[in-house]
Amino acid sequence: MAISSRLINGFNRIIQKAGTQVVLTYYIQTLGSVYDEPTGLTKSGNSVWTSGLVLTFNPDSTTDALLMTQGKIAEGSVKLFIAGSLIFSYITGSVLQVKVGIGSPPSSMYSLVPLGGVPYEVEGIKVYKKVYLNSLPNGSLIGE
Repeated sequence: MAISSRLINGFNRIIQKAGTQVVLTYYIQTLGSVYDEPTGLTKSGNSVWTSGLVLTFNPDSTTDALLMTQGKIAEGSVKLFIAGSLIFSYITGSVLQVKVGIGSPPSSMYSLVPLGGVPYEVEGIKVYKKVYLNSLPNGSLIGE
């Protein structure tokens, strides 16, 4: 068995034991037809239910501290470790936004910090991704 397969199986066991259900809803940004028309978001396909490991950010972590200093994350932001096969980055020609609900039913909603998800690869295969999420106090993305 390849190392990447063993790591994916190990990650899946961690998710089974300590994971939380999450729902991912994908939106594509649409532009208005004239100069002053606002942009909007159009839901792209069905929502995806999966499980992931949700952790609060760690101010002692250099990556977390840097993102907080840059203003990309704030108090209430979380990290989500999730299967490497999920898409969090741009689709060619469109801006992809992802809304993440944590829990079943979702008790809190988050938006994806625009890093696209950081994949951790072995042998060219994405084992898992680390995604930073900011809280959505009203539960909706702007333009939704």
